Amino acid sequence: MDPATAQLILLGLTLAEKVIFSVGGKLIEVNTSDLTDPAKITKALEAARAEGFPALKFVSSAQG
Repeated sequence: MDPATAQLILLGLTLAEKVIFSVGGKLIEVNTSDLTDPAKITKALEAARAEGFPALKFVSSAQG
């Protein structure tokens, strides 16, 4: 993922109140209203990755 896309995603998280994912036909809602600092989001993702958390892949439903 290029840095511009990553920055756009982080900015979106700081503006969103919730993020909804579709996983295995189920909708998962994550409250993101307290994620307001991109630096803290980045730090949390880096810490999770260091602990073995799988890398996230963002895809569009428009992709075939």
